[in-house]
Amino acid sequence: MSRLFIVGIDVDNGMPGAEIDRIISERGLFAIRYTTHSHGRDVTEVRKDDLVRFQRDNPGAGVQEYLATKKGYLSPILDSIAATDEAMTANGLVMRVTHAPMDKNRVIFVLARPWAVTDYPTQDEARKAWKSAYKAFAAWLGIEVDESCSEVARLFYLPRHAEGAPFETKVHEGRAVDIFALPTSGGANPYLDAAKGMGAATGEGETYQTLRRWAGAGFANAFLMGDFLAECAPDRLRSEFDRDAAKRHIECPYADEHTDPTKGGGTFVMNAGDGNTSAGFVVKCMHGHCADRDRLHFVEGMLRDGWFTLADMADPRWYLDVEGLEFGDLRATLLGETVLDRLTEGFDGGTALESGDGITLDYGRAALADLVRRGADDFEAIALCQTLAEKGKRLGLTKTDWRRLYRQIKDEAKATTRASDKKANSDTRPTVFVDADFREAVGKVLSVLVEGNTPPRLFKFNSTLSRVERLDRDQLSIRPLDDRKLRRESSQVVRWLKPSDGDDFREVAPPMDVI
Repeated sequence: MSRLFIVGIDVDNGMPGAEIDRIISERGLFAIRYTTHSHGRDVTEVRKDDLVRFQRDNPGAGVQEYLATKKGYLSPILDSIAATDEAMTANGLVMRVTHAPMDKNRVIFVLARPWAVTDYPTQDEARKAWKSAYKAFAAWLGIEVDESCSEVARLFYLPRHAEGAPFETKVHEGRAVDIFALPTSGGANPYLDAAKGMGAATGEGETYQTLRRWAGAGFANAFLMGDFLAECAPDRLRSEFDRDAAKRHIECPYADEHTDPTKGGGTFVMNAGDGNTSAGFVVKCMHGHCADRDRLHFVEGMLRDGWFTLADMADPRWYLDVEGLEFGDLRATLLGETVLDRLTEGFDGGTALESGDGITLDYGRAALADLVRRGADDFEAIALCQTLAEKGKRLGLTKTDWRRLYRQIKDEAKATTRASDKKANSDTRPTVFVDADFREAVGKVLSVLVEGNTPPRLFKFNSTLSRVERLDRDQLSIRPLDDRKLRRESSQVVRWLKPSDGDDFREVAPPMDVI
């Protein structure tokens, strides 16, 4: 194969032809769509060995989760699964899965500039460039495709169907497509690659890094994720899909990126200890668009959407009592607090200094941290360091050593204060309390949405609030906002606070009655 002038995609996950037509029309592309010979098939065969391997990697998963993850089947097909039978075939032992008849389509597009093997230093680089561009194109369309079609030598059958079987053919007017101009990164998930290229948040920010430190400290191995969500975000649970007590289904925080955001049942969580104990808690979404996300990405998405806060996660009751886990570090790890609070807890104000018998390194740290907390001047610090050196001679620490430790604690306190101030100053969202007057709450949300609608991106079409999104330089798309999306929109412009312990408040998701 030396040159290619077209690109073809196979859509075998049950996406209706009408939905494919809508996507093509929105992007203004010339294309020919036709159903394939297997269109309308209501049985899928899964190799038993493949299913068993998948279940070992995903405890508690069944054939439905396998088809969602490995084949990208859409929810209407998954929900229609009626029977699963084991059978011996020429391909070995398989599981025959019966479901609703599936749409299967092939779409051919014309390239704005052809692919030529001579444009690349080697044939291998030419093939890799084609495959990368192919995946980016599918991601840009927002369609999960059969990736076996990404081989440059792939040949396609002309349109055909079984005798008497229904079929469809559709020709779209439009422009040729330059698949090589789309963003690519060669990652495992082309949908996430495309999102990164278009400027989407990808889970590498400050919150994600905090969660990485939290997991690295061992807390992820003890986190009771399912119990935690049941308490802190019960409205996000989707218990109608639960099949056992260990695996709890939830709403996916990235559901708006799914092919069909309205369908649930493909995302679940498990407590640490309920599955693979050594791996800790589990968050898993079976949708192809989420394949490249780890559990911390999902927790980050939940935090972003206001399901709970890092302070909620810092409560020790949501963790197993695992040997070697230091719960004293939990709040410091999640909330960026220094050791000041812990060092000065129970500090006796100098009793040990009077006798000298109780001078330890930990006591010295606590005494210096207390100075920093009180904002004492450096003269008082110098005097304390002198006393610590004299009273604690058996430690072998000089006055200079204690002063060095004092500066370290002081610098850490300053850094934390700057980070806290920066975070507080960066959050300019107005505050609404969940128990506030209903009309007042609705009015504040609407006023903020109107004020922030510059340049205009939110409009009302046919009495439905919708967002206008730019697909590329020449193409716009109108996306209706359902209650879930409007809820996310609200949490991005307004801080919703709910009374917590004592006089404290915590940020929560917007109440559905306001939405």
